[in-house]
Amino acid sequence: MSPPCPPLPGNSPFAPPRPEECATRFTLGAPGAVPFAPWQRHPVLTPQAEDFPRWYQDLINKAELADNGPVRGTMVIRPYGYGLWERMQQEMDARIKDAGAQNAYFPLFIPQSYLTKEAEHVEGFAPELAVVTHGGGKELEEPVVVRPTSETIINDYFSKWVQSYRDLPLLINQWANVVRWEMRPRVFLRTSEFLWQEGHTAHATYEDARDYAARIHTDVYGDFMTNVLGIDVVLGRKTAKERFRRRHQHPHP
Repeated sequence: MSPPCPPLPGNSPFAPPRPEECATRFTLGAPGAVPFAPWQRHPVLTPQAEDFPRWYQDLINKAELADNGPVRGTMVIRPYGYGLWERMQQEMDARIKDAGAQNAYFPLFIPQSYLTKEAEHVEGFAPELAVVTHGGGKELEEPVVVRPTSETIINDYFSKWVQSYRDLPLLINQWANVVRWEMRPRVFLRTSEFLWQEGHTAHATYEDARDYAARIHTDVYGDFMTNVLGIDVVLGRKTAKERFRRRHQHPHP
């Protein structure tokens, strides 16, 4: 005689199995096997309290957002994940343009000399740089750095484009990928290559630069985080540890 069926969970949307179905499930299992019913399922995700990193990776996998890439620290963004990025990009891009900035694109490869001109710039990025020394089967005359950020090359072209105060303000935004070699990668949170936007501007006065930065802070980033992503934020200045050493911070007036 088959043992009785397990009790049906009170809030289950499934109808209870017929007795013969329950008996079949018991008798088909190996001797001593634990009975199985369709409503007795393993958790879809590892419980957060049990293993938070595993829960996060389960979430990425089950939602089909991304996979780890073939090179350590890289990732393949799957269509659903990339669709989310496109929506975010569209929302941000509209706000950036409303603030008066224009999109441009600068090269992925940056001459190493551009970075070495600013010792502090190199010091801040040196452990994270990916450097190309060979191309076309030959050693390059000058190594090139795979873009970790674009300050050096954009500032070089700003110096060519700005001939007088009449050319100011110059408001440029770039959507691009950047490479910063990551020792402890985790998909979406810390990867060696990632997608981002970077804004670079030139102004006639400190006050104009300060006011524009405040506008971007509130009308672009703050509004996007709060009204699109639904994430509450506290707007403020970065601490010294959060800033690159090369950045000059003007004192408050």
